[in-house]
Amino acid sequence: MGCFIWSLSYFIRHFQNYTIRHLLIAYVFLLLAVTASLTVLTTALMLVVYAFVYTLISRNIPLYKRLLEFGLHMLLLLGLYPLINYGFALKEKGALYYGSL
Repeated sequence: MGCFIWSLSYFIRHFQNYTIRHLLIAYVFLLLAVTASLTVLTTALMLVVYAFVYTLISRNIPLYKRLLEFGLHMLLLLGLYPLINYGFALKEKGALYYGSL
């Protein structure tokens, strides 16, 4: 949960200062948090969707920063894809419950 809290902290910093570095650090901590506990996966996906929509609707962002952010969003989703598949594999085996890992 510590990595998740750090991720939220860097998300807040990103939306206040709008720096790509804070978004990258937030995504690294978010990926570590999901790797540590799959229960954070749905919240992580909601944060990614929020950041994606925020990038789409904000008008004052230069085009190169938007493209860089979209690239970071896609990289995170690619990083989460194996963990999503792992969660579905655990669900099929009936091993997906709190405290199983």
